[in-house]
Amino acid sequence: MPVTPPPPFSIWVFVGLLAVLLASSAMFWAHVQRWTYNRHWVALGDWANRNRLRLHRAQRARVPAPLDELTLPPPNALVALAGRRITLLQMDTPAVVDRAGGVRPLQRWNVLVREIAVDWPTTALRPAMHERSLVDLFNLASLPALLSSDRFTIHGADSAAARAVVGSMMMALLPPNLGVVLHRRRLIVDFSTRPFDGIELSRILSLSDQIAGHLPALKGRG
Repeated sequence: MPVTPPPPFSIWVFVGLLAVLLASSAMFWAHVQRWTYNRHWVALGDWANRNRLRLHRAQRARVPAPLDELTLPPPNALVALAGRRITLLQMDTPAVVDRAGGVRPLQRWNVLVREIAVDWPTTALRPAMHERSLVDLFNLASLPALLSSDRFTIHGADSAAARAVVGSMMMALLPPNLGVVLHRRRLIVDFSTRPFDGIELSRILSLSDQIAGHLPALKGRG
């Protein structure tokens, strides 16, 4: 019985097999990167897409007003999830010398900024037990006569606005480890004590909906 000789070597078959091997390796490497080193970014991107927000990393992230004027030099945005009326961001504020002559070190903040319909004088609820709060960077006067609470202190430049906040449902809605600032047409929530991940972002987004829906009436403004 005659023996069939092996087919001749083909450089094109070899190149085709090599191309398949390289493509498979590249795809495997991409999946490893996605689910190990870049897992946090992938999760944030998926969450942003579900909530109709755009994910911006440090190179393109921007600190929205009024946070961009809190320090000099301005805060540095590390990541931002931005929509038409709302921004969730993680940012650093530089080390600065405060009015008392002390030095505030570089600090990291997790913040929500949301547009609201009413133009508010700057008014804030600060967590009473926290050593630091974003509220401190607004340099607002404390108004202890308007609020006796072991959870929050009230701060502001307008006593009528502060009184309206104290008499509203905001303190009932607000957990004791979060701070809130009403500044002109912005609602600002400081959730720096919590992680910057999809689960927590969903909670903060839902909380901001509740707070915005229960803002007290402020006479003469709108």
